[in-house]
Parts: sequence; C-alpha cells; structure tokens
Amino acid sequence: MRKMNKIAAVTLAAISATAFIGCGNEAAAPAFAFYQGDRVDAATGKMEFSTDLFYRNDKKNNGAADPYVLDNTTRDGYYYIFTTNGYFSTSRSKDLVTWEEVGPSLNAWSADSELLEIVWEDIWAPEVVYDPDTELYYMHFSASPRNSSTMDMLLMAAVSENPYGPYDVVNFLDPESCGEENVHVYDESYYNEPMAKYLFLNPEKHYEFSTTQTGKGRKYPGAIDPHAFVDDDGKKYLYYVDNIGLNFITVVEMENWLKPKWETAQLVTATRFWTVEDFKAYKENSTIPADGYVTYEALNNTINEGPVMTKHNGKYYLTFSINSYEKSDYAVAQAVADSPLGPFRKLREEENGLLLSSLAQGSNEVSGSGHHSFITANDQMYVIYHRHDDFVTAGSARNPAVDEIEWVTIEDINGKQIDVMYANGPTWNVQPLPFGEYQNIATEAAITGLEKDNAKYLFDELLSVCKTDTDFHVKYVNETILTKTTTIAFDFASPRKIRAVMLYESKFEDSVFKTATVYLDTADGKTYTMNLKLMDELYACNDYSGEIEYVQPGAAIFAEFAQTEVTRVRVTVPVEKDQSQVGISEIRILGLAEGK
Repeated sequence: MRKMNKIAAVTLAAISATAFIGCGNEAAAPAFAFYQGDRVDAATGKMEFSTDLFYRNDKKNNGAADPYVLDNTTRDGYYYIFTTNGYFSTSRSKDLVTWEEVGPSLNAWSADSELLEIVWEDIWAPEVVYDPDTELYYMHFSASPRNSSTMDMLLMAAVSENPYGPYDVVNFLDPESCGEENVHVYDESYYNEPMAKYLFLNPEKHYEFSTTQTGKGRKYPGAIDPHAFVDDDGKKYLYYVDNIGLNFITVVEMENWLKPKWETAQLVTATRFWTVEDFKAYKENSTIPADGYVTYEALNNTINEGPVMTKHNGKYYLTFSINSYEKSDYAVAQAVADSPLGPFRKLREEENGLLLSSLAQGSNEVSGSGHHSFITANDQMYVIYHRHDDFVTAGSARNPAVDEIEWVTIEDINGKQIDVMYANGPTWNVQPLPFGEYQNIATEAAITGLEKDNAKYLFDELLSVCKTDTDFHVKYVNETILTKTTTIAFDFASPRKIRAVMLYESKFEDSVFKTATVYLDTADGKTYTMNLKLMDELYACNDYSGEIEYVQPGAAIFAEFAQTEVTRVRVTVPVEKDQSQVGISEIRILGLAEGK
C-alpha cells in the first residue's frame, strides 16, 4: 500500500467546514482527506506540500554548483549528479529530487603528492560519460596546479569502472594509464612541467589550435567545462570552453574519450557575437558586424561557458551560460546548427534565444540560473541547473534545481519553421514530481466551458512565467483569458483515479485569481467541492492600495487528496469586480495512467 504522508492523511476534523459540500448521494463527509496548499510548516515557515506528489526548488540539495546529471538507470537504476564544491561531490537519485551522497569521486588527493600539487584549485564542472565498448566511465574536468597563474584552468581526464568512482586521473605519457593509442607526443623539453603529462588536451596541439583560431594563446591554453556528446551514428564529440579572457566554445570529434581528432576541431561560439563567422570578420577588419553584438549578452560579458549539446528533429542545439556566475544575470542561451560541428547561430530574443534567466523572468526568489544539463524522464525533458542560495547576495554559494523543458515550433528570422527550447522556469514554488506515480492527465479529457482557441492554452504545457515579454513570449506563450466568472469542465471517457488538481496563475499581477473552486464528480455519483485560495507567500500586495504588486513565476493554487475515482473535474475561477480579466496559465490534473 502506498504510504500517505502527514499532509495527505490529515483528518477531517482539522479541515475547515467550508472546504467541503456533500452533493449527489448526500454523503455526510467526503471519503478522503483534503489539503488546499494553505498550511505553513512551523520549522521552515514555508508552505507545506505532499512530497509523494510535489517538489520545490528551494531545497539546497547537494549544495553545490555546475550540476551534471548522468542517466545510469539502465545499468543500476540511478541518476548521478556531479557538482563543484571545492572538490567533486557525487550523489545519486531515482527521482531527480531526493539525493544521497555517494562520496567525492576523484582519486587525486591521497598518496600521490604530485597529483595533490596539480589538482589543487579551480576544480570545476566534472562531466561523466559511459562508454559501452570499454564498459568504463570517463570523467572530464578542469583544475589548476598550486601557485601557477600562467597554467591555470586546464582540462584533465579520469577513468573508473563505476559511476560513483573512485576516478583515477589519466597520465597521457603512461600507456598503462591512457592506452598506447592515446599517448601524447610533444616537445617534452618545452612542456616539461609535471602537470603537462596529465593534460587531457595535448598542450602542443591545443596551443596550435587556440592561437590559430582565436588570435590569442599561451603555452598552456586555459580550458574549462567539458561536455561529451554521442550522435545517433555513434560518433563521439567533446565540447569545451577556451578560457582566454574572452570565451570561445570549441568542439572536436573524438576517436575515443581520451583522444581528440584535432583536424576536426572547430570554434562554435564567440562571446558577444551571433556567429563565429561574425567574430572572424571582426578579427580581420575590426568592424562590428551589421547585426551588432548579441543583445542579451551584457556588453562587458566575457562568458560563453557550460556547453551542452542536444539533438532534436535532426537539428543540433548548443546551450551555454552567459554573464558572470556570481551575478543575477547569469543565464542559459541557445544556438542551433545542422551539424554537431556547426556552424552554430545564436538564436535571437524573438526566437527564445535566452532559454533560462531569472533576471529576464523577473523573479524575486531566484537568481543566477545558469550552468546546466538535461535529462528526460517519463517522456518529459528537464533542465538541471544551479542557482544562488541567496537571491539578494548572489555570489558563489549555489545549489541545483530542476524544471521542465518544452519544444515550441516557431518561425525563425529567415522565415523557416524551427523548434526551439522553452523552460517552464526557473521556479521556486510547488511543482509535480518528475517521477511521480501521478502524472498530468488533463490533456486526456474533453474540455467544455471555453472557446476552443482559448481553452488550448490550458494544456499546451507552456507555463507563463516570464514577466519581461519578448516577441517570442507574446506570440507563443499565452494564457487562457476569462472576462467573467467561468466554470471549466474536464470530462473523462472512463473513470480516472486522481490525487491533485493544480491551477497555474497568470504572470500579470492584475490578472491573478486569489481563489478558485474545484468540484470532483466521482464514479459512484458523489460530488465533492473544494474552495481554494492563493497562498500568501506566492504574492505580495501594496501596503496602501492592497493591489497585487508581484506574483511568483509559476505559482499555482492546488488541492491534493486521497486517490479518488472521478468521471469529471470542474473548476470555477472568479473574475472579481475590480478586475477586467484573469489569466490561467495551465490546469493540471494529477492522476494515474488509464487502466491503472
């Protein structure tokens, strides 16, 4: 039997008498406990919710930055998250929400004094890839040796038989460590520092590529944020950041996870330029391209980092972070190409080029939503990213968060149809669990009470969360608009077992609804009524006028209850006398799959 937590199992005696109205068979009281999202946890001062249905991104799970999630579920049932925390912290989870630490994973700070001096600081952004051919896990990461201002932020590699480690750092002059075919060949009299042999990128070849492509270079070029990608044809690619003041993201095809094919290496982004071609034209004649700089990158920005590659419908999408990780405008942008090697074009603002940005969103709870990775669970894509522990102070204290990613078909700047990513976030408030037993089934019902063109926004799966409207948001992310109090009905073809109903708020403060009523028409002929209200912590009012001045992006009124078999769910949303309209971003009904 599924264990109910204390919220879902609260007794009827603790419920306000206004919560229920028995109808139909005139039941004396409903046969289930009910919670309307209006109770506050005494320890945290925050809204309570059932953890078997929902999660919230305010938890400092794993308390670290640069989250990379490895899907290892086909091998041991777990997702592994690797993060930066002064060392490498590794945790695992089966639901992407609750994590258990399985240890620091890098074997570099024990008996080997040479490695202790080399993997000393700037120990950043580990990513892990599994190779089924070798049955080994490969970690790529950056680190700096002790007391070395001219040899900092260098890429290294480590190998393990297990996802959680321990990972042994690879010595590229030792065939037993790296494999005979991967031994580096370079002028050892010039590259004679102890750390040279541990560099994942052959220093001689990396220097040649970096200076040729960017016009800048040093004996040991700086590089951070490696990311491995395997295409559908089995070809392997590694993306990384050339960190030489002004960031460039580079891609190289790999013979294996320890050996780049240097002849394939390409720059794929240049900071503040729409394309690498624009940068090269600027480098040659010092003139700014006709299209100018990328408008959503700050003018003093030097950052294009944290690359991640995603393939969708034959296109390649490179997502990456911009601006300083210590600032509130740290964000994720996206670019598109027809090949993993590029050329890539950064999407414009009207194409949702800025994928994840707490500053552009206008959030008062979230800051610095940046460095990220993606996971697909239950056919839903999620972004796992870091954000500042404190919205006001920002800085380097960060923690992982999870939000939904959707694909939206748009017309691009060339008049062609293209899919782009859209983030339902960043959010701070209660959201359905990624791996919850109960998933949204509202889309499976017949909807009445609204015109078709207005009703479709209730289940387009796009949360209206960005207060700073761009042409993209105006055109593609809409709300269902009500100009009078309206009842919307969701009729199911056969009885369905449900556990919760969520009504997502408008992002526009003057269109927020502070109350709603949910009716459950059950399979046995009863009707239960639940009067809901918007929790105080989700919005703020003017002290004098009482008008709502702010509502949290992604806020929702919700009700949860014991599993109930229904044939129909009705929702009444009022339009108050002082409102011209209200907006509903989405309605979700959390229930079991048909037949369960």
